[in-house]
Amino acid sequence: MDPKPSSGNCPNTLLVGAPRVTGSERYVRHSADISLLTPAGRQDFGELWFEAERPWAWEAPDAEIFLLAVYQWAMALNADVRIDGTVTHGLLANLEEFGEAWVRWIPKTYKRIRVFAQAVQEPSLPAAPFDAVAAFSGGVDATFTAMRHAKAQVGYRSRKLQACAFIHGFDIGLDDEAAYEHAFEGARRTLDDVKVPLVRIRTNFRQLVPVSWEDAHVAALAAAMHTVQGVARAALVGSTKAYDELVIPYGSLPITDALLTSERMQIIHDGASHTRTQKVAAIATWPAGAQGLRVCWQEASMGRNCGKCEKCVRSMLNFRVSNLPIPDCFDEPLKPARILKAKMRAAPIFKEYYSLFMHGLKHGASPTILVPIAIVLGFAPIRWLWSNGLALPGRVIRKLGRMRAAKRAGGAPSVPAAMIPKCAKPAVFENTRSRTV
Repeated sequence: MDPKPSSGNCPNTLLVGAPRVTGSERYVRHSADISLLTPAGRQDFGELWFEAERPWAWEAPDAEIFLLAVYQWAMALNADVRIDGTVTHGLLANLEEFGEAWVRWIPKTYKRIRVFAQAVQEPSLPAAPFDAVAAFSGGVDATFTAMRHAKAQVGYRSRKLQACAFIHGFDIGLDDEAAYEHAFEGARRTLDDVKVPLVRIRTNFRQLVPVSWEDAHVAALAAAMHTVQGVARAALVGSTKAYDELVIPYGSLPITDALLTSERMQIIHDGASHTRTQKVAAIATWPAGAQGLRVCWQEASMGRNCGKCEKCVRSMLNFRVSNLPIPDCFDEPLKPARILKAKMRAAPIFKEYYSLFMHGLKHGASPTILVPIAIVLGFAPIRWLWSNGLALPGRVIRKLGRMRAAKRAGGAPSVPAAMIPKCAKPAVFENTRSRTV
């Protein structure tokens, strides 16, 4: 039986041009032109690209890199995807199921879509089955994953790490070469300790694709890792939460990460057997890993850990609730006053602090650590009600205004304005009645 795309009724089509491969002495670039076809006309978004460092880079054109990158964005655009290239049957099946999860979780944002590829085929698989590459930026999750696979600590699940990849353009902007090089060198020194090479990958994904980063970061990561598919058949993505702490919906989950697997590269959600605090306790046994941690968002552009922001404070608490010394990678010491300033803007952060408190109780952590955490947890619901209560009238007024504007315009627009890149060229109005591409 010849499989067909699942049914759908999208008013728009996201067009992905033929994938191109160009190269320099240092990098191999995979690129494709992206545009959107709507009933009003065609709008060009420009070139989406990913670059991987030689000699690890995959040098054959691969349409799946771009299908992975734009699929979730297309769902937000309410647009089918028409891609000028060959895609494997396995990836198409996985992405349909991936889409079903997001439609169930956030139906107002994500819609069911179809994918039309130039050809669908079963590929020949490169590399050995238990080789792997791992995403690595120096954070707790990535460091834990690299450590336990490089040291073969996971029994039959252990993968032979051929390389790790540090992606430029995700948390460090493409225009900040100095910060990236600083962070890259720190990560390279960490991995040198376990004799695993570190590969540079670059992409303009975040500049071009305006989909929610919290929702789509692993899809972008899977696309980037496909640029080194010749190195290994599996890519390891460090888990964010343990199995018993999962927050749904979220962009990285054992449920959906595996659905970003193609028949050329398997995406493995790794480490959900451990909480963040348990990961830190394991990393503390590896001095190079502990000293090389990079967790800070506040000082991401400097490639350092400020020691003051909520993420740094929470990471230092991960050490202290296990009665472990805080490594020297933080610029400032941990102070109770900074714990009290922690703002839990979302349920996952609240759960993190609750987990820290319970772990600290179990392991006899100091009261100077546990009491501030307890105070923050106690006041979190009051802070949330206060901030959201003040914001509620404004949200209601803005919602009513949008509803009236949509009614006057004859209904909601088929493409949410927030999903159009700022760099997009104005729409070219043309006859699209036939919907031909």
